[in-house]
Amino acid sequence: MYFSRLLSLSFLGLLAGCSGQIKGTVFLDANANHQPDKAESTLTGVSVKVALDGKPIANTKTDSKGRFLVAGKGPGYYCLEVTDAELGTQILSKLSAGSLSSASLSQTAPKIGIGPSVSVVSKQLYGDTSIPVCGNNKMEGDEECDDGNRADGDGCSSTCKNQLKPEESAPPTAQPDIRDAGRVCRTIDAFNLTAHIPVVLNYQADISDLPPPSKQTHTTGEDFLLTIIHPIGCVLEPLYVQDVLEIHWDDAMERRDPNIASIDPQTGRVGFQGRVISRSVTVPMRVKDNLSFGTHSAVLSPKAKCPDGSIVTLHPIEMDLVVKPNLEVEQRGLPSAVRAGETVIWEVTVKNKEKREYRDITLVLVPSSDFSFSAPPHGCSNAGGGGFECPIVRLGGLASSVPVRFHLTSPGNITAEIRSFFNASVKIPDYEEDISAEEAGLVVGP
Repeated sequence: MYFSRLLSLSFLGLLAGCSGQIKGTVFLDANANHQPDKAESTLTGVSVKVALDGKPIANTKTDSKGRFLVAGKGPGYYCLEVTDAELGTQILSKLSAGSLSSASLSQTAPKIGIGPSVSVVSKQLYGDTSIPVCGNNKMEGDEECDDGNRADGDGCSSTCKNQLKPEESAPPTAQPDIRDAGRVCRTIDAFNLTAHIPVVLNYQADISDLPPPSKQTHTTGEDFLLTIIHPIGCVLEPLYVQDVLEIHWDDAMERRDPNIASIDPQTGRVGFQGRVISRSVTVPMRVKDNLSFGTHSAVLSPKAKCPDGSIVTLHPIEMDLVVKPNLEVEQRGLPSAVRAGETVIWEVTVKNKEKREYRDITLVLVPSSDFSFSAPPHGCSNAGGGGFECPIVRLGGLASSVPVRFHLTSPGNITAEIRSFFNASVKIPDYEEDISAEEAGLVVGP
């Protein structure tokens, strides 16, 4: 995972005399002003290395408030550096866990870093504004020195410029000021230094570890959870569900994904939290009841807003929605075993498990040929093959039909146990597939 944003390390080094303190903070610079503002998040547990004249003198970590503090060693060439190689991963983990708000990251700053700003407070010397006179033992104008004469070889030349004495060696080359991402180096010489250093983390939303696109299949009346996984650190944009689906939501439901902020079943809009709680979000869904029978297609294209302000389109979620009559046959009254010549009541009901209203339903009943009856139930007609068709003119949504009852008598002339079977199914106009065929059986003993 390659993370990108502006992180700023700010430190205040205060050195007086031969010692002092080097302290500061590590923080996310949301507005790119190089200052730790009140609304910006500091980072805990970040490693900071301090070196003096090229030699490490301290390694420390930021505390629970993102601060660090080490002792200075007097004047010299100091370098402070953030050394966490996995800092980007750490920030992403905090974003993913919700312990760091993505709002603390700039939504408008460019992806590339900005240069550091360094302010130095020190004593500045201003010479006399009169015309300089070399050799009068006064520093004037652009003179580098004035020892009261205009002789060469004594450290101050005849033109009042610094000059090495014969017995002196050249002074050491001055160490360069370094101002780059995550590090600042500067010579400290008994003055206050304040530096704010942006560390650049080039953010790119990574969807390579997300599950590959796949096609799902759902059927009428099925409640299912739509799972969306988004890149680390990003938050989901509002999702609008297509009209072939509906959000199966009830305020009384105990199970609720904490990432979901709001659900509007009327418009099909799902709103998500503005901060990351987990990468996996589940939305309760179901196939709408009022669709025509057959297979319908649906594609959802969730999007996520990431810390750099970019909108990332995630893998599309494709679905085949198989719409079938959601009718169920229920058989009651048949015991598991009967004696020869015993009378039983076979009761069959059709249950509508959806809101759709059905008309002209036919209940097809095939009792066991081992059993006898005086007459079929009222309204049922012989359908051949020992079966009967019983019409149901109308069946409202989520309703059950009036039970159809057969009064049957088991065979009375058997000498050994037999097993008898009873079949029930449903037919509707213009639909040829089987609907809720059900078989029941019982044992008849002598």
